[in-house]
Amino acid sequence: MVGIKFSELSTKKIEGQIKILKPVNDYKIIELLFTIDWEDGLPDETIKTIKSYLGKMKNTEPGLTGEGSLLKNPKLVQGIVHKKRSPSPVQSGVTIGAVKYSSEDAANILAYILALVEYSDECGPLKSSIAQLKEWEQKREEIDQLERRMQDMKKRQLDDLQRRKLVMPATDKEYTESDLPILEDSLGQSQAMYEKLVTKKYKTKNELTSTKSQLEAAKSLHISFNDLFTLWTEELNEHSKDQVLQNSILAAAFLSYCGPLSLDHRRSVCKSLNEIVAQSDLPSPETRLFDYLHPNKSTGFEHGRRRSLSSRRGNTALTGEEVMSDNEDDINLHEMKDQSSVLGFLCDENEIQAIENRGIFTTHTIADNLTLVNQELTTDKWLLLCDPSGYSIGWLEAAINNHDLVVVKHAELKMQLFHSLMDGSSLFVTDVNPHELIRDESFRVLLLKRNFFFTSKESVKMKIASEEVEIDPNFRIYLHTNFLPQYLPPELSALTNVVRFDVSRQDVEEELLNIFLNLEKPRIQEERKLLRKEKLNFGKKLDKIETKILNILKKNTAENCISRSNDLHSLEKNYRETKEFRSNDLHSLEKNYRETKESGRIATKKIIDLIISVEGFREVGTRGAVIYEAAQAMSNVSPSYMISHEHIVSAFENSILHSDRSSIKDILERMTTIAKLCSQSYKENDRLIFYLTLALQIEETNGNLGVGERAFIVSPKYGEACMAQLQKLKLFPELRSISTRKPFDWMSDECFSNLFILASYYRWFQDTFERMPREGRETQWRTLCENDFPEQVTLPDKIGETFSPSQRLMVIRAVRGDRLLPAARNFIIDVFDKKLSLDYSMDLGIVLKQSNSVTPITLFYSVEANYPQVYLTDYAAKKNLPQLKSLTIYLNSADEEEKILEEVETAADKLRDPPPDGMFLHSLNMWGCRWDKSSMELIDEASPKGYANLPVIHITCIPPSEKPLPDEVYRCPVFNSRLEQNSPIFHLNLRKDKIPSSRWAIRGLICTAKRY
Repeated sequence: MVGIKFSELSTKKIEGQIKILKPVNDYKIIELLFTIDWEDGLPDETIKTIKSYLGKMKNTEPGLTGEGSLLKNPKLVQGIVHKKRSPSPVQSGVTIGAVKYSSEDAANILAYILALVEYSDECGPLKSSIAQLKEWEQKREEIDQLERRMQDMKKRQLDDLQRRKLVMPATDKEYTESDLPILEDSLGQSQAMYEKLVTKKYKTKNELTSTKSQLEAAKSLHISFNDLFTLWTEELNEHSKDQVLQNSILAAAFLSYCGPLSLDHRRSVCKSLNEIVAQSDLPSPETRLFDYLHPNKSTGFEHGRRRSLSSRRGNTALTGEEVMSDNEDDINLHEMKDQSSVLGFLCDENEIQAIENRGIFTTHTIADNLTLVNQELTTDKWLLLCDPSGYSIGWLEAAINNHDLVVVKHAELKMQLFHSLMDGSSLFVTDVNPHELIRDESFRVLLLKRNFFFTSKESVKMKIASEEVEIDPNFRIYLHTNFLPQYLPPELSALTNVVRFDVSRQDVEEELLNIFLNLEKPRIQEERKLLRKEKLNFGKKLDKIETKILNILKKNTAENCISRSNDLHSLEKNYRETKEFRSNDLHSLEKNYRETKESGRIATKKIIDLIISVEGFREVGTRGAVIYEAAQAMSNVSPSYMISHEHIVSAFENSILHSDRSSIKDILERMTTIAKLCSQSYKENDRLIFYLTLALQIEETNGNLGVGERAFIVSPKYGEACMAQLQKLKLFPELRSISTRKPFDWMSDECFSNLFILASYYRWFQDTFERMPREGRETQWRTLCENDFPEQVTLPDKIGETFSPSQRLMVIRAVRGDRLLPAARNFIIDVFDKKLSLDYSMDLGIVLKQSNSVTPITLFYSVEANYPQVYLTDYAAKKNLPQLKSLTIYLNSADEEEKILEEVETAADKLRDPPPDGMFLHSLNMWGCRWDKSSMELIDEASPKGYANLPVIHITCIPPSEKPLPDEVYRCPVFNSRLEQNSPIFHLNLRKDKIPSSRWAIRGLICTAKRY
């Protein structure tokens, strides 16, 4: 082709043949030019290459070189004259005139080439037209072929119809009257066949119409069931082997090894297990168990949702509509489930909702404890809860969902064990002494025969200790001890499922916030309870509807469409294969499903609104949880400092009831009494440790204690090591470099080292450290470092006005570590806004109010053993109490201890024996007021528990004539219970000075024998 042939003339060759301008003696170029196929024009690439060498005259003549068109005037080349050595009005490039100056032959060749190029330019539109014409001719040929195929198809159809068509045979035969029956018979057959074909036609038409309507219905249902399809697909993927294998291994490891571990060790083991499984070759699931232990992972469940909503709310109120508008599709009936926890992995959404409806908070720690407790089918051992605080005692009944659980202390067990064994009830034995338990033959048999109660279905007789007892296999026993797992006898650990029941600050925070709302916002709590119940009902109803839909789909397909396609995309084909399809049932179910889902969505939205509305009170629960955590931490200082969960909860309720409930600040200040209650049994130095720990935790919850600051207060070197490790792990940014030169010669090396550490890792002190050497600041720093009481000196550069209390404490810790304790006292007072006094004075009146007949008062002393005795005797004399009898029970012989116990029992039996006249009435409950134990009189205010336990009442019969009743006496009715108020059993005569009897009547004051 032209493009190939002409392109073979390299650029250098063209330059050599045209620009050298020497006579052409070689005819190869001419032969090459005459072999070009120019009729269809030159290729575009060739034309572009040629034009790149051409020049252009500055005049306005046509043509490629501005010397005229060679197509219009072929003889133009003869008239072109180029004067020798004259300045050329031409741009750089080749022109005919320039080439003609060198050689006439070269000019002719160039003119021939230019003529070809001009011709090719003129042929451009023609070439495109020819190409389009060829394309149209090709399309026309395709259309002709299609028409021929259609004609052939039509002809075949006509031939086929002709073959099927009944045509009377053509004949020239003349029919007679004898042929009439034959013709009539033939006509009848044809008519019958025609009617049959017409019937078949209309039947086929009706089937087609029905099939189309069913197909449309199927398509409509297919669109309506998109949500179900997505849900079922997610469930299939969630329970696939790839998604379940790793999590099953992690869940099994957690249930096997994490029960006896403390909270910190449990988290560490779970985190390590998560990392080990993640590095294995097993398929990795989308959500792996214990992902919430990693700092970049989020949490699920209601407490996590509360946190996220409160953080989004900031300082403004966020309504449910605003939450819904963020992502309305994400709010459904099942937002509680969290696959990163063992509970979320083992239970479905409705089961988790049912757990929360029983009053159990599904925070991660409580959820893990719940999972460890409820593994009855996976272990052959009885449950042993190690819980020194007693939190689990009130929690277990709701956890195992057994309202008939009998709770009894180990020391008071007596015959209750045999009664529970015979009637098959569940028994919860608290405060177990493990060393005595393992030696008890009765319990030892139960521990060894535990598997019997889960395999046997009939009652059998079994020898327990020395008695033969008929045992019901429905019997269950749960054990609780105050001992930690490491102090249990090994043989007992081997025979029981040991679970250390620890709770985190977040667990206690949720519980205390719930108690506060029950006391102060009962309407919100009741509404939330009803909404949760309603939401659970909607969830169960949705499950039933989904099951019915699946059953209908199974019945109306030849094969199970779910197992065959795993989705609803094959629904259209199933409709065609099915003769009878219950479309009405599916339509009604689909409508019911949408309505139920919408109702559940509205219930979820209302729950979120309630969660947001109570977030303003979360600070109350947080403060109580911080106090609880600090008090429990003191058991590490001394085991005798362990305080019960019930004791702190009771103090929390009292502080709420006796505070100004309209002010959160007043409630928080009133809660300081809980800290005082916890610290009243501590030694003086330990009390300071407790308040310092509590103050640091309060500062942390308020956002005033940064990363590593607590470690610096303990020891600057320890803080440096912690911060360096955090920077090494890239969990904390590195700060700018500072000068290592000591600013003052008088400053000790230790002081400068501590200040340098403070400036190197804590951004808020860097500017202060860099300003130290400047003029006028040396005196201030010297005064601080050398003063006898640096904690009372104003910090240099007025930094004390901008620093938080914890930052001021860190500065004093850096310059004068010997004054840490006095500085800590100032820090504690600043945190509590000077509302707390660290000077403790015992008030037996308050202590007496906090005790009852089952909660004795314990006084600790280390010196002056007679002081508590004198103190109690003086207090009894002031309150006109009976004379106290003192018994020493420390370091006595066995005989002395036996005598002491006899005296104690004798004193206790004085109220058990009948009086000389009348009778003693025990355990009477009064509703509507409170009994003050210190003053031994009624108080005109409601009791925190709703009722007040009255002391033992001595009832005697006296004629009214001998002792007439005084004025203003209220006859208080005594009933069996509040539910049985038909007629009182008798009346108690009550009177108090300055309070009219009508006041008690307005309060509705009554007494009951039962506590309900």
